[in-house]
Order: sequence, then structure tokens, then C-alpha cells
Amino acid sequence: MTRTRWTHTLGAIALVALGLTGACGSSNGGDGAQDASLEDTSPSDTADTSPSDTASPDTTEGDTETPDTTTSDTTEPDTGELDAGGPPALNPRLPDTTALGERRGLRVVRGLIHSHSIHSHDACDGMPRLEGDVFNEACNEDWREGVCLTRQDFIFNTDHEELAAFTEWEDLLLVRGDDEVLRDAEQRAVANRLACPDGFRPLILPGGEFGMMPVGMVEHLEAESDEARSAMYDEVTPERAASLKELGAVVLQAHTEFWTADALRPLGLDGFEIYNLHANIDPRIREDQLGLDGLGFIDELAPFVERDNATPDLALLGFFAENQPALEIFDTLVAEGQHLTGTAGTDSHQNSLPFLLPDDERADSFRRMMRFFSNHLLVPSDYGPDDLRDALRLGRAYVAFETLGTPTGFDFLAEGDDGATWEMGDRVPLSASPTLRVVAPEALGYPETGPVTLRIIKARAGGGVEVAATGEGALEWAPQEAGAYRAEIRVVPSHLEPWLGATSLSEREFVWIYANPIYVE
Repeated sequence: MTRTRWTHTLGAIALVALGLTGACGSSNGGDGAQDASLEDTSPSDTADTSPSDTASPDTTEGDTETPDTTTSDTTEPDTGELDAGGPPALNPRLPDTTALGERRGLRVVRGLIHSHSIHSHDACDGMPRLEGDVFNEACNEDWREGVCLTRQDFIFNTDHEELAAFTEWEDLLLVRGDDEVLRDAEQRAVANRLACPDGFRPLILPGGEFGMMPVGMVEHLEAESDEARSAMYDEVTPERAASLKELGAVVLQAHTEFWTADALRPLGLDGFEIYNLHANIDPRIREDQLGLDGLGFIDELAPFVERDNATPDLALLGFFAENQPALEIFDTLVAEGQHLTGTAGTDSHQNSLPFLLPDDERADSFRRMMRFFSNHLLVPSDYGPDDLRDALRLGRAYVAFETLGTPTGFDFLAEGDDGATWEMGDRVPLSASPTLRVVAPEALGYPETGPVTLRIIKARAGGGVEVAATGEGALEWAPQEAGAYRAEIRVVPSHLEPWLGATSLSEREFVWIYANPIYVE
């Protein structure tokens, strides 16, 4: 493909919808080698495009025991010798989070917090429902396959009110086949324990990308009609946030780049997105909100689309840019004393780029989008839906850009001089003489990891300020004053060089982890 043709193609693509994720803009605010063969795990080979069994959901009363996360595949890449044909293929899966271990009685689980399904009007190439209002089961199978292959322990779905408000509650759980509905003490359907083909059992929790983004809801808002409910979901007020919290929801806000601190401050949110994928590739957002060249990603993205030995699953690195406006708002509000959780939104719809990349999988497949990055929560080993909501609400969470490698060994905590410990999201008395400790991760499955930088950032109005940093394996720093302190890990992904083709991306530093704050008071 010539440069001119490539430029015109990418320019047109970027202007369709809001880019790779097909996201909707805000209207309210301005360890080892992989399996020898990948053939029977490739989504392009296994996707079933025929309608699936739509039998009534299993409404067996379920408890909240941990999902079965047994899997035979806990690896990341095949990092064997390169041959004349190029590098070995990266595993299209992500490793199971059982490989990430436990700390202080808590295990790490991975999931998405902003995901769309057949219950969003703009998902599935704009056809989430087929003639006769029949669910698009082929697209639903693509979504399920993405969840299973990327080993998401949980999905906080966020469907739009245009369809979700008019959909029966239990349908929103997307229960099929051997899935299991989990019910709370009031017998409300609160989650679906999805049955993956290999026995993996992620939890699916309903929610919505409405005027605000309530996740982990346990039932619909009561309303006189579906139309009235849709209008209620579209409201952005402190009162509506409170009513959604009464339904068990963790109330977040999506697309923070369109908002201001003044607009978000009074809402009583539990948190909001500090990164959303769509902002990186929509030229208008890049220019107007991020201050970047609108089409400045084209040269770096080209090798992933052309047959140039750049692995398509790493394409995020071709256009990845941090969302500084969102980070500044986050630091501003937590510096003021608000307790907030920062999240990253995958915002996958599978509706924008239906053409195939060199791996013969569509560019915007659910699996590919889900593999880019995820939200990691610290939960009890026997976790259930309530534990997921609690961890998110408390801020026991960090964002991991797993396209750079699944980070294993990462930790951020506070330690008192008497041996007491506090987690992300905890309030720590300054009188305890706490030391903040950051432990560098390694990229699971790679022989070595590129150079990393560990940073501690103190929140302040207008954006955080670095108070400590190191390129060593651990960073310890004792705050002398109260404040909200968060951690970042940055990496130069030289370990990915064989898979990055004719790019310089393996020499550039990227943020790898955003950890949520510890509040010293």
C-alpha cells in the first residue's frame, strides 16, 4: 500500500464514528513458551457466525463463590528464536490472573470497566438486533469469545440506554447455555457466571453508559414506562447518582476528556475514566482535547496494517497517548479531598473497522480490543460480585496496559513504622509515619523486561506533581505532609522489539500502570 493510499485510508477510518472502538462521545459535558499452535485459539477460526441457543437463562440460585479460573494456558508470548519468516506469533490470549499471585490475603483479578454488547444500539456494526428484534447471536459469540480468550475475570458491561432501558433485566446478563445466574439475598439477578469452552468462568455484571456510567447494577430503575426509564438514565445530577447507588451501582463517568472538574465535582461520583481508548484515534479529540496532531499516529500505525512483521495485537502502541486532561481533573478532585477511583475504558463495540489485519482477524474485534489493557482489582480469594464492586468503589485498583506485557509482581502500598499496611484507596494517618512502597513488575512470559521507571505522584489542583522516582526495582518514600499519592510505572518496551516491525516504538517510554491513590491524612 503506497503512503498516499495509506494516508487517505487511515484518515477516512479515523473519521468514521469515533475510531477503533466505535465509541460514543459524551453529550453531557463538554511465564514460558506458548502453545505450539495458535490455530485452534484464533478468533477468526473459531467464531461461530450461526445463531446460538437462546434458551431461557438458568435461574438457579447461585452463591458468590469465586469463578473457576482453571486454564491450561497461563502464558504470554512464544519468545523462542526468531527465524527467517519473522518473529513467532504472540498468543492471542492473555495469561490467567492466577499467575499474578496474592498479597496480604488479596488476589489480583482482571477485567473491563466499559464494554458494550448486543444491548447497545451502536454495537455489532450497528446491528445488535436482527430482523424481528432477534438478538445478533453471531456478534454475541464474538463478544463471549473475546472475554474467554483474554481471560477477563469480570466484565462491568456498560450498554447504552437506547436499548438497555427497553431490555428485560435478566437479558442484560447475557446468559446462554451452561452459564449460571447469581442472585443476591433478595433473589435479584446480579451477575452471570459465564461458561467458557475450557471451563474458565468470568463474572458478567450489568450496567450502563448512560448520562453517567453506573456499573454493577442489580436491577433497573423503577419507572412508569421504558421511555421514562431511558430519560431517567440520561440524567446527570447528584440525585440520579444517588438513586443509582441505591441499586448497588458504582457510579463512574466515561469520556472524562469532555468534562471539566467543575462539572464533575458536585455529582458524588465513585470515580471516572482517566483513559478511554477512543480519544487516541479520533482526530478531533486528539486535537481539541489532547493537544496532539489529529493524524499524527498514521506513520506508526501503518506497519501494523501493512504486512510488515508488526504484530497487529500491539497496534495500540502506534497511536497510544495519555489522556492528560482526564488525569489533571482526577488529581484536582482527589487533592480537594474527594475519594475517587481512576479507571480505563475499553469501550469496545465491534462496529468500526470490519476489515482484516494481517493476522486475518478484523481490526476492531472484541478480542483485540479487550487485549489492549484492563483494570486490575485486589479482592479476596473467594470473591464474588459484591467484592468486585467493593474493590472498585474503594479504589483497590490499577490500570494495566497489557499490550506492553502482563505486569506480574507489581505492588503499591503504605507501611507504618509498627508494621501496619494499607492498600490503594485506603486512608492512612500521617501520625503512623507511613512509607509508600512501589514494587516494579515484570512482563509475564518474556525473558526480560525493558527499562522501567517507578514514580510517586502527589495530587494537586491542575495536575499531579512527581515527588519520588527511580529506575530500580523498588521505590520507598515517606510523605511528610498529608495528601493523595498515586503511583505510575513506565516502561521502554525493548522486550517487544521483535514484534514491532519497522517502528521505533520499542525505544519509546510508555505508561504501563496507573495505580490508584493512597490517602495520607
